[in-house]
Amino acid sequence: MNFLKNGHYCFLLALICFYLIGCEADSVSFSPSGSGIAGSTARFAIDGDHLYVVDRSNLKTFDISTESDPNFVNESLVGEGIETIFPYAGNLYLGARNGMYIYSLQDPSNPTTTSSAFFSHFTACDPVVVENSTAYVTLRASGSCSSAIIENSLISVDVSDPNNATEIATKFVPSPYGLGIDGETLFVCHGVQGLSVWDVSDPSNMTQVKMFDDISSIDVIPLNGLLLITGEDGIYQYNYDKKQELNLLSHIPVAG
Repeated sequence: MNFLKNGHYCFLLALICFYLIGCEADSVSFSPSGSGIAGSTARFAIDGDHLYVVDRSNLKTFDISTESDPNFVNESLVGEGIETIFPYAGNLYLGARNGMYIYSLQDPSNPTTTSSAFFSHFTACDPVVVENSTAYVTLRASGSCSSAIIENSLISVDVSDPNNATEIATKFVPSPYGLGIDGETLFVCHGVQGLSVWDVSDPSNMTQVKMFDDISSIDVIPLNGLLLITGEDGIYQYNYDKKQELNLLSHIPVAG
């Protein structure tokens, strides 16, 4: 298999191990579209028997129905500046510097899209999560994502019709990074500036309800009352309740 021969074996093995560990954890809730879960800044996603990986411009598909023998299926050119991938309800949502691409998984081995299945925005870093018929996107215009014509923002997008994704509302927020969704509660990372919690029961009126400025956060995954947060100095695990109170459970330090 050329993909493995080209020096990517360790990377793919790590992804498969992540998939296996997740499947064996009884307390973990998986994404609605299949098995496996990852954060909004992930470059890979598992849906059913397939693994999807993005690089800067391409979407790669692997068949992992036989866990000991994953097979490369195909590769398609998406466009420049692809950064993240998020699977939800039979679609893949790809965050890019210039917008959000939506790919259908009607044929899981061959994700497809149309020229109109695209939500355009000004150039910025663009993680994505989806709940029901709404996608939530953060745009960061600082550091490597610098842009003179865009403000840091959180955007809700109606994706009920993938061929006509339309903006619902925009909130200007400080230095947003990754985000995670749990029903009507949205968590937004702000790097060293903290972690915010939003009520998104009405996507047209997103309301910030909490700000934890003592939590450094880059990406977040909500899991049945648990928050897995990656920060600059490691991985944190918190539990949270309906009042969005957080309690630190563990910290795995990561140097560098």
